[in-house]
Amino acid sequence: MSPGVGGTGSRGLLVALAAGLLPDNRSGRARLGDLIEEAGDLRQRRGPTVARLWLAAQVAGLALTALARLLIGPEGLRADVRESRRALARHPWSTTSLVLLLALALGAGTAVFAVVDTVLLRDLPYSRPESLVRIQATRLEDASESFDLTWQEVDALTDARTLEATVGFSVVQRTLLDDEGRDPRSVVVVRSRGDLAGLLGVSPILGRAPTGEEIRAGAPVAMLSEALWASRFGRDPNVLGGTLNLESGPREVLGVLSAAHAYPHDADLWVPLSPGGDEDDDREVHVVSRVVEGASLSAAATELSAVAADLARTDPEASSDWTLRARSLQAAMIGGRKAAVFAYLGAVGAMLLVVGLNASHLMLVRSAAGDRETAIRAALGASRWRLARSRMVESVVLSLIAGLMALPFGQIVLGWLISSAPDLPLAEAVRIDARIVLATLGIAVVSGIAFGVLPALRTAAVDLRGWLAGGRTTTRRRRGVAGPGLVVSEVAVSTALVAISLALAGTLRDSLRYDRGFEVDGLVAFEVEVEGRDTGEELAAFFGDVLERTRRVPTVSAAAFTSHPLTEQRGLAVEIQVDGAAPSGTEGLTATTRIVSDGFFRTAGVPLRAGRGFEPRAGEREPELIVNEYFVRTFLSGRGQPLGANVETDWAEGTVVGVVGDVSPAIREPARPMVYLPLDQVPLGGSLLLVRTESAASAVGADVWAAINAVEPAVVPRETAVLANTIRASVATERFNLSVVGAFAVVALLLAGVGVFGVASETVSVRLREVGIRRALGGSAGRVTVDVLGGIARVVAAGVVLGILMSAVSGRALATLFVDTTPASPLLQVSVGLILATVAALASALPLLRVVRVSAVDVLADE
Repeated sequence: MSPGVGGTGSRGLLVALAAGLLPDNRSGRARLGDLIEEAGDLRQRRGPTVARLWLAAQVAGLALTALARLLIGPEGLRADVRESRRALARHPWSTTSLVLLLALALGAGTAVFAVVDTVLLRDLPYSRPESLVRIQATRLEDASESFDLTWQEVDALTDARTLEATVGFSVVQRTLLDDEGRDPRSVVVVRSRGDLAGLLGVSPILGRAPTGEEIRAGAPVAMLSEALWASRFGRDPNVLGGTLNLESGPREVLGVLSAAHAYPHDADLWVPLSPGGDEDDDREVHVVSRVVEGASLSAAATELSAVAADLARTDPEASSDWTLRARSLQAAMIGGRKAAVFAYLGAVGAMLLVVGLNASHLMLVRSAAGDRETAIRAALGASRWRLARSRMVESVVLSLIAGLMALPFGQIVLGWLISSAPDLPLAEAVRIDARIVLATLGIAVVSGIAFGVLPALRTAAVDLRGWLAGGRTTTRRRRGVAGPGLVVSEVAVSTALVAISLALAGTLRDSLRYDRGFEVDGLVAFEVEVEGRDTGEELAAFFGDVLERTRRVPTVSAAAFTSHPLTEQRGLAVEIQVDGAAPSGTEGLTATTRIVSDGFFRTAGVPLRAGRGFEPRAGEREPELIVNEYFVRTFLSGRGQPLGANVETDWAEGTVVGVVGDVSPAIREPARPMVYLPLDQVPLGGSLLLVRTESAASAVGADVWAAINAVEPAVVPRETAVLANTIRASVATERFNLSVVGAFAVVALLLAGVGVFGVASETVSVRLREVGIRRALGGSAGRVTVDVLGGIARVVAAGVVLGILMSAVSGRALATLFVDTTPASPLLQVSVGLILATVAALASALPLLRVVRVSAVDVLADE
């Protein structure tokens, strides 16, 4: 037995189940050994979760085989199938509705299963995928967060004995222009030092990859992604040998990489990095390597730790706090998405559970309606097992029909998932193939068996003597208990799903409405990179001229430059001294510096709390700076008046002339102490031009770029960034999670409504005779109505309370979908119960009218 596969826990239970399902002979024991060996190998390559999933699927297949043998029996399955077809045909409307509901749930499950199969269960579409690893850095004192490497660390990996090949690359945003230097489009460029395509073992679908010499020389060549080839060049094969007009210079197109084999999967271009080009000490290098054949991942990890220790000895200042680790490339690609994918599975399972409970209840009603026929068949010699089995086969046949109908619906849902899911790894490789079809049909069979158990047991328990004597079946009371019990479960699951989706919706709303400290609407950013102006005076003149021309654009109400985007908390971290000394209690604390032009705070909508903003420089003046309120609380709390304080940073100093509000771009990025320096005091070669417009934000780009090029024609136009769109994109994953779970919740709520409607109308109909007798004995119509509606209300209330408890337990799962998710308010949760209670009241209305109008004569005649 492989280590970690048998033993205790869920793995040991799965192995024990497999052993129980397999025959106790040589072939059965050999099959069990193969299962254990394959699961152990999968655990080593893909991790324990994938191994458990695979083993669970194998056990499910063995269980289905055993159940099939049991169902066939000595009398044959063919006759049972014919019987079930006739039974389903006798109830066309209920059969059709149930099949459609099952197909809806199974179709959604099919799409999610396809994603799970490709992302979690299958190997990567690369050569020897199990040996591919992603190398990252972690801090010695805190290994919970991973970072990219420096080029110094990449160079140190060259002599690693456990690594067969290593490629380092950086991912940057660049601008692609058309042949006339217009139509700017932002593209993701992978700049690699090494043969990344060769390391992965992939070949272009068109053209060729760069040669070793081209890679070593950093030749001006490029490979396109299939998506860029289709969107920019219309899949024209003549693109080979053509020239890409990148802002960094022209590149010759060598080939096109398929979407299924691209890595990183969201890249548009792959280019060689010239020797020494853009190599600094920043942690921005992604590293992919291949473990040599015969070496384990743990051996590679041990050697990487030794490499990091050697670096710390040779360069303590740069490397003493860091170590290196390796993880499988697949695990690195999936990252935190695994939890979200499992959450989708949970939502699908909940919806399927609601449909199954509906189906079980409907089959119970059919079973009760056919009690007399069942009794007659039993009198003619049919065994109770045969009668129960026919009910089970009827459920399985119905589920199989729904499973076949679910496949085209699943294809539609899968198309929506792939097109809508942000940053889904291997999305292009996800498809519904034979494995997914078999899995869908298998789940359909299991579902049919599950929701057919209660009807089958009820059929086997029919009071045959009572029916043959012309009386009532004693199972009527049992059905009356089972039906509401099923609906309690339906209401509970639906309430929990709706509560989860309400919590996600509330958190997403809070994120979009979050007070970031600046006004988002109408704000547009232009990335301006200027070259050829080396002195501070030349740069200051350029920025001043651009601002003057931009502010004259009719659709522009304000404009300013900034060194960093407002939607991020980036900036140079510096130590602070006030009036020549570090303030007491601030040891180890830093502030973030940003360089901005005059008019920045008015353009961005950052409120001025005290003093003034920066003004256009008129001749020489003393250095000045502006700080935010967080800075005042942190470093100037001991001063009565922050204005006039002399603040010194690591590379600039000045007098505080203003205090502004705090800026916090997102809920997960709290405000920091901030120091703003004037652009004319510390000019930069590259900056962001912020523009506020009262017209459509996306329409101002052409006029602003024209104003910039009028000052400096060499500035390359880039894609315009509308900040409102950027912020919406930052929560795209959460928005998608909400849409998935929300869709399942709405469907589950509708299905629960159907279930409540059915049980309410059926409960009233079942009690028609009982209530009629009570009326004949003098009971009032009002008392009868309250009694019947009270029973239904208790069913709905029990389901809502149970659902609220289930949603409270699911709080941890919510955190995997959206950080800082808060539970839905009790009022919203109870509103779900009110909706279902209203449905129950409407469902009870017509049969209840029959109840209160029953006369004693009718009851006695029926007796």
